[in-house]
Amino acid sequence: MHLACVKLFSWLEKGAAIVTPTPLLARVAGYQFAREQLRQGQESWERPPIQTIGAWLTARWQEARYSGSGVPVLLSPPQEHLLWEQIIEQRHPELFDLGATASLARRAARTLREWRIPAEGEDWADHEDARQFQTWHSIFRRRCLENGWIGHADLWDRLPHWIAEGRCGHDLTVFSAFQVTPPALERLIGALDGSGKLMPIDSGKSERARAQEYSAFDQEIEHAARWSRAEFERGRSRSIAVFVPELSTHRRAIQYSFRQVFYPRSCLGGSYDSRRAAFQLHVTPPLSEHPLIAAALLLLKLARPNLSLNDASAILRCPFLKGAEAERSARAAADLKLCNRRRTDVDLQDLRYVSMQCPQLMAVWRRVDQLLVYLLANKSFAEWASSFGNLLKATGWPGKSADLSLEEQDLLEAWDHKLSALASLELVSDSVPFEVAFAQLVRSLDEDWAAPELSAPVQVLEATAAPGLRFDSTLAIGLSDETWPPANRPSPLIPLKLQRVCGVPGTDQRGLKAQAEHATRALFESAPSVFAAYSGHVSSLVKRFVDTETGTPELWQGRLPWQTFASVDLDAIEDGLGSPFLSVEPPHGGTNVLKSQSLCPFRAFAEHRLHAVSPEDPCFGLDPRERGGFLHKALQFVWRDLKNSDRLLQTSQKELEHIVEAGVDTAVNPLLHDSFYQLILTVERRRLKSLILEWLEIERTRNQPFTVEILEEEREFSIPGLRLSLRVDRIDRLANGNLLLIDYKSSSVSREKLKCPRPAEPQLLIYTAAVGESVDGFLFAELRPDRTRPVGFTRERHFETDSIDVVKNWRVFLEKSRTEVLRLSNDFIRGYAAVDPRSGACQYCRVTSICRINELIAQEEAPD
Repeated sequence: MHLACVKLFSWLEKGAAIVTPTPLLARVAGYQFAREQLRQGQESWERPPIQTIGAWLTARWQEARYSGSGVPVLLSPPQEHLLWEQIIEQRHPELFDLGATASLARRAARTLREWRIPAEGEDWADHEDARQFQTWHSIFRRRCLENGWIGHADLWDRLPHWIAEGRCGHDLTVFSAFQVTPPALERLIGALDGSGKLMPIDSGKSERARAQEYSAFDQEIEHAARWSRAEFERGRSRSIAVFVPELSTHRRAIQYSFRQVFYPRSCLGGSYDSRRAAFQLHVTPPLSEHPLIAAALLLLKLARPNLSLNDASAILRCPFLKGAEAERSARAAADLKLCNRRRTDVDLQDLRYVSMQCPQLMAVWRRVDQLLVYLLANKSFAEWASSFGNLLKATGWPGKSADLSLEEQDLLEAWDHKLSALASLELVSDSVPFEVAFAQLVRSLDEDWAAPELSAPVQVLEATAAPGLRFDSTLAIGLSDETWPPANRPSPLIPLKLQRVCGVPGTDQRGLKAQAEHATRALFESAPSVFAAYSGHVSSLVKRFVDTETGTPELWQGRLPWQTFASVDLDAIEDGLGSPFLSVEPPHGGTNVLKSQSLCPFRAFAEHRLHAVSPEDPCFGLDPRERGGFLHKALQFVWRDLKNSDRLLQTSQKELEHIVEAGVDTAVNPLLHDSFYQLILTVERRRLKSLILEWLEIERTRNQPFTVEILEEEREFSIPGLRLSLRVDRIDRLANGNLLLIDYKSSSVSREKLKCPRPAEPQLLIYTAAVGESVDGFLFAELRPDRTRPVGFTRERHFETDSIDVVKNWRVFLEKSRTEVLRLSNDFIRGYAAVDPRSGACQYCRVTSICRINELIAQEEAPD
């Protein structure tokens, strides 16, 4: 791997400084120089003066700054970005993504300077976005002038003057591998007065390459990995390149495939050091994706008044929190306890409440609590950087240094640099709240942080990075007409007409075509031996460089990890029967035991035998279960007062409203709730009052007198081997001495849910079997805002409604119901646990993570 400039070493021997357009080319030139020194037998040497154009401009500014007064302060990239962000926010606070807009504005300002585009003129008036940028740019220049600052783009204009004034040296400088030379660079070279030289890229050999078509891009990636290993095994000193359009988009898939091919053992638990691997990807995960840094950002959220449940749960399970290993079981229990509180937002007090059994964690909360007092007010960015460090120290992050890997130690060093960069933002900003400082820190972490090792034989690079690089062998993938050439993106904030007039590349049809052809030629000139791969139709630009009729290049034919497993015949085991239920204590869940058994036997076994249920889902406000509980309690209090049908009929509407209101107020208790929750409860009381009054009007129309005999009473249903604790909502004693069972429901119900076999709602059937007296019917009282009605089965007509089915042969119907209850009970007792869900039973199941239903469906749908 080397730079495509044959005169590189001759210029370095003359003492010239080499300037490249990109960091990659600068690193390659430095690596090339180091290899040459080693080849000559040198053991040590001075660092060669090789820099990117940005670093070179900054170094010249430093020279000018130290040479005397009058040179403004150069803003760092984060400072400059924040200044643009502040200006844009002042003008347009409604913008959704200020950060992205600030990046576009900064890029547009650089384009103005590099291509010497006038910032004023009539052409700006026809473009709304351009007029907005013109205003922002004017404010930016004024702010910089008032404070003695300059942006990095301003160096293009200032540097020629400083050179002319003698503030900067006239050392020999060679600008190497620049594909285009903007007017600002030409002016700069002219200002160097003979000391500035332009060293173009050397043209490479371009022969027709072999190309292979694939049906999908995933196959191209595996082809690239196998080809790379075959080339690597031909000679480990060879330099091999794989060029991929939009490399960052496919980073994970490429990393996975290359690791499987080069280090298959590591995929089965073997060791793997990505920094010393035979292949290197020139795109790395941003700092924020690494667990150590992600944990730091997560712990900093403790400074917020409230946390989302997901963040709070992750904090409790964070491995970088002090005492995580010693208290992992207790913290897992605390996490479950927190989830079961079912709140969407939690605070530090909630975390402290659930962590009572974690002494080390309680000590962490005490230290954090002491710091939170100082995190409420606005602070400068430097103060925030210090506060962030103190907060993380209080949590014990990142743990003991001795326990950190080399990569994690590098990450820790990078984190410290980011905090220092955050502190430097106070130059361009006043005091800010926590969220602003935190957002700036997060944005700075969404960048690549580690440069790949250039000594690795295989380099996987972005396809647009090909110009200026040379290898022994190259493979370019993704060369279909859908992905190549890469899209050109001229600045949307500068009028396109002005960009064309000033010669900005890719802003007219001819320039766009020339740019695409140059990028394509660079791919096929990058090595003497070039191969190509594509899916679908090959790009028209690629056609004249490739020969699709030639054979496939040599590929590594080894086996991937999953191919190393020997095939075996699988044993089919019928596991639908577990151990019998032998406990003398009632299983937890009451009637839900038989309801689960009816819905799905495996669900009953997992929930009530294994106690394997998922944590509760959070709910914003009241959920159906809480609303149902309020409804049951309110009706309980109402009927304790009314007692029977005679009192109901004799009570005036005004008095009835008073009774209902009192019952609802008693049931819906607002204690220990915040103002928002109390507001919700106020609405809930109104809803319940309306529903209950509507239901009582229906009860007034009943055909037989009745007395409410039982309200929310605990009972027990027993058969040999099983005792179930029941809670009956309501039992009415009728005039004929028989009973009518009523179960309140705040959700939609139907008679189908009571029908055997396998009723979806068997509670009323269980109550009927447990009562032991003559039952005249069992009903759901469906109380919903859009529909309030009784639903069920009776021996005689008690309500004038079609939602109740009057059964002619009532005795046979009851016997079938009792038989079904006993069948479900016996199935549970004998351990019957087949995965056999009723239709719709999986929708609200809480044991799906351990269920085999999807596997069984796949087997049923698989062809024979």
